[in-house]
Amino acid sequence: MKERNADEVIEEARTTEADGRTQEAIRLLESVVRQAPLHAGAWAFLADLYAGEEQFAAAEEAFNRAIAAKPDYAAAYSGLGRSLAALGRNRDALSAFEASIRLHPTASRYVLLADVQGSLEANSAAEQSLRRALELEPDNEEAMLNLALLRRDQDHQEALTLLKNATKIDPLNSIILRELGFELARTGRLEDAQHHLESARTIDPTDAWTHLYLAKLYHASGADDEAEREHHEAVRLSPLSALFLQQLGSFELEQNRADRAIVHLREAQVLEPEDAEGAFLLGKALIAAGATSEGKNWLHKALSLDPSHEGARTLRELPNGRKPGD
Repeated sequence: MKERNADEVIEEARTTEADGRTQEAIRLLESVVRQAPLHAGAWAFLADLYAGEEQFAAAEEAFNRAIAAKPDYAAAYSGLGRSLAALGRNRDALSAFEASIRLHPTASRYVLLADVQGSLEANSAAEQSLRRALELEPDNEEAMLNLALLRRDQDHQEALTLLKNATKIDPLNSIILRELGFELARTGRLEDAQHHLESARTIDPTDAWTHLYLAKLYHASGADDEAEREHHEAVRLSPLSALFLQQLGSFELEQNRADRAIVHLREAQVLEPEDAEGAFLLGKALIAAGATSEGKNWLHKALSLDPSHEGARTLRELPNGRKPGD
Protein backbone atom coordinates (compact mmCIF):
# COMPACT_ATOMS: atom_id res chain seq x y z
CA MET A 1 0.00 0.00 0.00
CA LYS A 2 1.46 3.34 -1.02
CA GLU A 3 1.75 6.08 1.62
CA ARG A 4 -0.98 8.18 -0.07
CA ASN A 5 -3.31 5.22 -0.17
CA ALA A 6 -2.50 4.42 3.45
CA ASP A 7 -3.54 7.93 4.43
CA GLU A 8 -6.79 7.54 2.51
CA VAL A 9 -7.59 4.34 4.37
CA ILE A 10 -6.77 6.03 7.67
CA GLU A 11 -9.24 8.80 6.84
CA GLU A 12 -11.84 6.17 6.04
CA ALA A 13 -11.11 4.57 9.41
CA ARG A 14 -11.61 7.94 11.14
CA THR A 15 -14.99 8.36 9.49
CA THR A 16 -15.95 4.78 10.30
CA GLU A 17 -14.93 5.17 13.95
CA ALA A 18 -16.83 8.46 14.23
CA ASP A 19 -19.94 6.61 13.02
CA GLY A 20 -19.56 4.16 15.90
CA ARG A 21 -18.24 1.26 13.84
CA THR A 22 -15.10 0.77 15.89
CA GLN A 23 -14.37 -2.85 14.95
CA GLU A 24 -14.56 -2.01 11.26
CA ALA A 25 -12.19 0.91 11.81
CA ILE A 26 -9.77 -1.44 13.60
CA ARG A 27 -9.83 -3.87 10.66
CA LEU A 28 -9.07 -1.00 8.26
CA LEU A 29 -6.11 0.15 10.34
CA GLU A 30 -4.81 -3.39 10.75
CA SER A 31 -4.75 -3.65 6.96
CA VAL A 32 -2.77 -0.41 6.79
CA VAL A 33 -0.06 -1.47 9.26
CA ARG A 34 0.32 -4.85 7.59
CA GLN A 35 1.20 -3.14 4.32
CA ALA A 36 2.86 -0.03 5.75
CA PRO A 37 4.52 -1.26 8.97
CA LEU A 38 6.46 1.98 9.49
CA HIS A 39 3.39 4.23 9.43
CA ALA A 40 3.58 5.67 12.96
CA GLY A 41 0.26 7.50 12.73
CA ALA A 42 -1.61 4.34 11.74
CA TRP A 43 -0.09 2.40 14.63
CA ALA A 44 -0.97 5.16 17.10
CA PHE A 45 -4.55 5.45 15.85
CA LEU A 46 -4.94 1.68 15.99
CA ALA A 47 -3.52 1.68 19.52
CA ASP A 48 -6.03 4.33 20.60
CA LEU A 49 -8.88 2.20 19.29
CA TYR A 50 -7.55 -0.91 21.01
CA ALA A 51 -7.36 1.05 24.27
CA GLY A 52 -10.90 2.32 23.79
CA GLU A 53 -12.01 -1.31 23.52
CA GLU A 54 -9.99 -2.12 26.68
CA GLN A 55 -7.58 -4.30 24.71
CA PHE A 56 -4.66 -2.78 26.60
CA ALA A 57 -2.04 -5.41 25.79
CA ALA A 58 -2.70 -4.95 22.07
CA ALA A 59 -2.64 -1.18 22.58
CA GLU A 60 0.74 -1.42 24.30
CA GLU A 61 2.22 -3.31 21.37
CA ALA A 62 0.75 -0.88 18.83
CA PHE A 63 1.99 2.18 20.70
CA ASN A 64 5.47 0.65 20.88
CA ARG A 65 5.38 0.07 17.11
CA ALA A 66 4.42 3.73 16.62
CA ILE A 67 7.34 4.82 18.82
CA ALA A 68 9.74 2.52 16.99
CA ALA A 69 8.69 4.14 13.72
CA LYS A 70 8.85 7.67 15.16
CA PRO A 71 10.98 7.91 18.33
CA ASP A 72 9.95 11.51 19.05
CA TYR A 73 6.20 10.71 19.00
CA ALA A 74 5.10 12.35 22.27
CA ALA A 75 1.42 11.43 21.90
CA ALA A 76 2.33 7.76 21.43
CA TYR A 77 4.35 7.79 24.66
CA SER A 78 1.38 9.35 26.44
CA GLY A 79 -0.99 6.71 25.04
CA LEU A 80 1.46 3.99 26.00
CA GLY A 81 1.50 5.34 29.55
CA ARG A 82 -2.30 5.20 29.77
CA SER A 83 -2.36 1.59 28.55
CA LEU A 84 0.39 0.52 30.93
CA ALA A 85 -1.42 2.18 33.84
CA ALA A 86 -4.60 0.32 32.88
CA LEU A 87 -2.59 -2.91 33.00
CA GLY A 88 -1.40 -2.02 36.51
CA ARG A 89 2.20 -1.47 35.41
CA ASN A 90 2.56 1.91 37.03
CA ARG A 91 6.35 2.16 37.03
CA ASP A 92 6.47 1.47 33.30
CA ALA A 93 3.64 3.98 32.82
CA LEU A 94 5.64 6.54 34.80
CA SER A 95 8.57 6.18 32.39
CA ALA A 96 6.28 6.54 29.38
CA PHE A 97 4.62 9.71 30.72
CA GLU A 98 8.00 11.20 31.60
CA ALA A 99 9.16 10.54 28.03
CA SER A 100 6.06 12.22 26.57
CA ILE A 101 6.64 15.29 28.76
CA ARG A 102 10.32 15.53 27.80
CA LEU A 103 9.23 15.62 24.16
CA HIS A 104 6.20 17.88 24.54
CA PRO A 105 5.07 19.02 27.99
CA THR A 106 1.33 19.70 28.30
CA ALA A 107 -0.98 20.16 31.26
CA SER A 108 -2.92 16.99 30.49
CA ARG A 109 0.27 14.93 30.43
CA TYR A 110 1.34 16.29 33.80
CA VAL A 111 -2.09 15.33 35.17
CA LEU A 112 -1.61 11.78 33.86
CA LEU A 113 1.88 11.67 35.33
CA ALA A 114 0.58 12.85 38.71
CA ASP A 115 -2.07 10.13 38.74
CA VAL A 116 0.57 7.43 38.33
CA GLN A 117 2.85 9.09 40.86
CA GLY A 118 -0.02 9.07 43.34
CA SER A 119 -0.60 5.37 42.68
CA LEU A 120 3.05 4.82 43.55
CA GLU A 121 2.58 6.89 46.74
CA ALA A 122 4.97 9.55 45.46
CA ASN A 123 2.64 12.30 46.66
CA SER A 124 5.22 15.08 46.74
CA ALA A 125 6.13 14.39 43.11
CA ALA A 126 2.42 14.20 42.20
CA GLU A 127 1.84 17.59 43.79
CA GLN A 128 4.71 19.10 41.82
CA SER A 129 3.30 17.65 38.60
CA LEU A 130 -0.17 19.05 39.25
CA ARG A 131 1.24 22.49 40.08
CA ARG A 132 3.23 22.36 36.86
CA ALA A 133 0.03 21.47 34.98
CA LEU A 134 -1.65 24.56 36.42
CA GLU A 135 1.32 26.72 35.44
CA LEU A 136 0.88 25.55 31.86
CA GLU A 137 -2.92 25.72 31.92
CA PRO A 138 -4.32 27.72 34.88
CA ASP A 139 -7.92 26.75 34.04
CA ASN A 140 -7.33 23.00 33.98
CA GLU A 141 -10.14 21.85 36.29
CA GLU A 142 -8.90 18.25 36.43
CA ALA A 143 -5.56 19.43 37.83
CA MET A 144 -7.42 21.62 40.34
CA LEU A 145 -9.60 18.73 41.47
CA ASN A 146 -6.73 16.27 41.82
CA LEU A 147 -4.54 18.79 43.64
CA ALA A 148 -7.41 19.55 46.03
CA LEU A 149 -7.82 15.84 46.79
CA LEU A 150 -4.09 15.52 47.34
CA ARG A 151 -3.86 18.55 49.61
CA ARG A 152 -7.14 18.29 51.56
CA ASP A 153 -5.57 16.80 54.68
CA GLN A 154 -2.58 19.17 54.69
CA ASP A 155 -4.27 22.44 53.76
CA HIS A 156 -8.05 22.40 53.92
CA GLN A 157 -8.37 26.03 52.85
CA GLU A 158 -6.27 25.49 49.72
CA ALA A 159 -8.40 22.46 48.84
CA LEU A 160 -11.57 24.52 49.22
CA THR A 161 -10.20 27.33 47.06
CA LEU A 162 -9.14 24.90 44.32
CA LEU A 163 -12.54 23.20 44.29
CA LYS A 164 -14.45 26.49 44.23
CA ASN A 165 -12.32 27.68 41.31
CA ALA A 166 -12.88 24.38 39.52
CA THR A 167 -16.66 24.75 39.82
CA LYS A 168 -16.43 28.16 38.17
CA ILE A 169 -14.76 26.54 35.18
CA ASP A 170 -16.99 23.47 35.04
CA PRO A 171 -20.14 24.12 37.12
CA LEU A 172 -21.82 20.88 35.96
CA ASN A 173 -18.98 18.54 36.91
CA SER A 174 -20.62 16.25 39.47
CA ILE A 175 -17.32 14.99 40.90
CA ILE A 176 -16.08 18.52 41.62
CA LEU A 177 -19.43 19.42 43.20
CA ARG A 178 -19.33 16.23 45.26
CA GLU A 179 -15.87 16.86 46.62
CA LEU A 180 -16.65 20.53 47.32
CA GLY A 181 -19.71 19.41 49.27
CA PHE A 182 -17.56 16.95 51.22
CA GLU A 183 -15.05 19.67 52.14
CA LEU A 184 -17.77 22.08 53.19
CA ALA A 185 -19.32 19.40 55.41
CA ARG A 186 -15.97 18.87 57.12
CA THR A 187 -16.05 22.49 58.29
CA GLY A 188 -19.63 22.28 59.53
CA ARG A 189 -21.10 24.30 56.66
CA LEU A 190 -23.85 21.73 56.27
CA GLU A 191 -26.34 23.84 54.35
CA ASP A 192 -23.79 24.78 51.67
CA ALA A 193 -22.53 21.20 51.61
CA GLN A 194 -26.05 19.85 51.13
CA HIS A 195 -26.65 22.22 48.21
CA HIS A 196 -23.54 21.05 46.36
CA LEU A 197 -24.03 17.36 47.12
CA GLU A 198 -27.66 17.41 46.03
CA SER A 199 -26.62 19.22 42.85
CA ALA A 200 -24.04 16.49 42.22
CA ARG A 201 -26.72 13.84 42.77
CA THR A 202 -29.04 15.55 40.28
CA ILE A 203 -26.32 15.65 37.64
CA ASP A 204 -25.19 12.06 38.21
CA PRO A 205 -27.60 9.98 40.30
CA THR A 206 -25.48 6.86 39.67
CA ASP A 207 -22.45 8.02 41.70
CA ALA A 208 -22.38 5.90 44.87
CA TRP A 209 -19.90 8.22 46.59
CA THR A 210 -22.31 11.15 46.32
CA HIS A 211 -25.00 9.08 48.03
CA LEU A 212 -22.58 8.06 50.79
CA TYR A 213 -21.54 11.68 51.41
CA LEU A 214 -25.21 12.71 51.51
CA ALA A 215 -25.98 9.90 53.95
CA LYS A 216 -23.33 11.19 56.34
CA LEU A 217 -24.48 14.78 55.92
CA TYR A 218 -28.15 13.94 56.53
CA HIS A 219 -27.18 11.92 59.62
CA ALA A 220 -25.14 14.85 60.96
CA SER A 221 -28.20 17.06 60.38
CA GLY A 222 -30.48 14.65 62.24
CA ALA A 223 -32.35 13.53 59.10
CA ASP A 224 -31.85 9.82 59.67
CA ASP A 225 -34.61 8.59 57.36
CA GLU A 226 -32.94 10.41 54.47
CA ALA A 227 -29.55 9.15 55.64
CA GLU A 228 -30.73 5.54 55.61
CA ARG A 229 -32.17 5.95 52.12
CA GLU A 230 -28.88 7.32 50.81
CA HIS A 231 -26.85 4.54 52.46
CA HIS A 232 -29.03 1.92 50.79
CA GLU A 233 -28.75 3.68 47.44
CA ALA A 234 -24.96 3.71 47.69
CA VAL A 235 -24.98 -0.04 48.34
CA ARG A 236 -27.45 -0.65 45.51
CA LEU A 237 -25.20 1.20 43.08
CA SER A 238 -22.02 -0.47 44.30
CA PRO A 239 -23.06 -3.82 45.82
CA LEU A 240 -19.52 -5.24 45.85
CA SER A 241 -18.05 -2.37 47.83
CA ALA A 242 -17.12 -3.49 51.33
CA LEU A 243 -16.82 0.15 52.37
CA PHE A 244 -20.41 1.04 51.45
CA LEU A 245 -21.75 -2.09 53.17
CA GLN A 246 -19.65 -1.32 56.22
CA GLN A 247 -20.92 2.26 56.35
CA LEU A 248 -24.53 1.06 56.12
CA GLY A 249 -23.92 -1.49 58.86
CA SER A 250 -22.28 1.11 61.09
CA PHE A 251 -25.26 3.44 60.61
CA GLU A 252 -27.71 0.65 61.45
CA LEU A 253 -25.72 -0.17 64.55
CA GLU A 254 -25.97 3.46 65.67
CA GLN A 255 -29.72 3.22 65.12
CA ASN A 256 -29.86 0.22 67.49
CA ARG A 257 -30.69 -2.19 64.66
CA ALA A 258 -27.91 -4.65 65.39
CA ASP A 259 -29.53 -7.60 63.61
CA ARG A 260 -29.69 -5.70 60.31
CA ALA A 261 -26.19 -4.32 60.85
CA ILE A 262 -24.82 -7.84 61.30
CA VAL A 263 -26.14 -8.88 57.87
CA HIS A 264 -24.40 -6.03 56.07
CA LEU A 265 -21.21 -6.21 58.12
CA ARG A 266 -20.88 -9.94 57.41
CA GLU A 267 -21.23 -9.20 53.69
CA ALA A 268 -18.51 -6.56 54.00
CA GLN A 269 -16.19 -9.04 55.72
CA VAL A 270 -16.67 -11.55 52.92
CA LEU A 271 -15.54 -8.90 50.46
CA GLU A 272 -12.69 -7.53 52.62
CA PRO A 273 -11.71 -10.23 55.13
CA GLU A 274 -8.49 -8.44 56.12
CA ASP A 275 -10.18 -5.19 57.13
CA ALA A 276 -9.67 -4.59 60.85
CA GLU A 277 -12.34 -1.89 61.18
CA GLY A 278 -14.90 -4.13 59.52
CA ALA A 279 -14.06 -6.98 61.91
CA PHE A 280 -14.36 -4.59 64.85
CA LEU A 281 -17.77 -3.32 63.74
CA LEU A 282 -19.06 -6.84 63.18
CA GLY A 283 -17.86 -7.85 66.63
CA LYS A 284 -19.50 -4.79 68.16
CA ALA A 285 -22.80 -5.54 66.38
CA LEU A 286 -22.78 -9.18 67.48
CA ILE A 287 -22.19 -8.18 71.09
CA ALA A 288 -25.01 -5.63 70.85
CA ALA A 289 -27.27 -8.44 69.58
CA GLY A 290 -26.31 -10.66 72.52
CA ALA A 291 -23.86 -12.95 70.68
CA THR A 292 -21.01 -12.00 73.02
CA SER A 293 -18.74 -14.98 72.43
CA GLU A 294 -18.78 -14.69 68.63
CA GLY A 295 -18.50 -10.93 68.90
CA LYS A 296 -15.34 -11.18 71.00
CA ASN A 297 -13.87 -13.58 68.44
CA TRP A 298 -14.31 -10.87 65.82
CA LEU A 299 -12.74 -8.31 68.14
CA HIS A 300 -9.78 -10.67 68.52
CA LYS A 301 -9.52 -10.89 64.74
CA ALA A 302 -9.62 -7.09 64.47
CA LEU A 303 -6.69 -6.87 66.89
CA SER A 304 -4.77 -9.56 65.01
CA LEU A 305 -5.16 -7.47 61.86
CA ASP A 306 -4.43 -4.18 63.62
CA PRO A 307 -2.89 -4.51 67.11
CA SER A 308 -3.25 -0.75 67.63
CA HIS A 309 -7.06 -0.77 67.22
CA GLU A 310 -8.09 0.80 70.54
CA GLY A 311 -11.82 0.34 70.01
CA ALA A 312 -11.46 -3.41 69.60
CA ARG A 313 -9.09 -3.66 72.56
CA THR A 314 -11.33 -1.65 74.88
CA LEU A 315 -14.51 -3.52 73.95
CA ARG A 316 -12.87 -6.93 74.19
CA GLU A 317 -11.62 -6.26 77.71
CA LEU A 318 -15.08 -5.38 79.08
CA PRO A 319 -16.66 -8.35 80.94
CA ASN A 320 -19.71 -8.63 78.67
CA GLY A 321 -18.25 -6.72 75.75
CA ARG A 322 -20.43 -3.68 76.43
CA LYS A 323 -19.70 -0.30 77.84
CA PRO A 324 -21.63 0.71 80.97
CA GLY A 325 -25.01 2.11 79.95
CA ASP A 326 -25.10 0.33 76.56
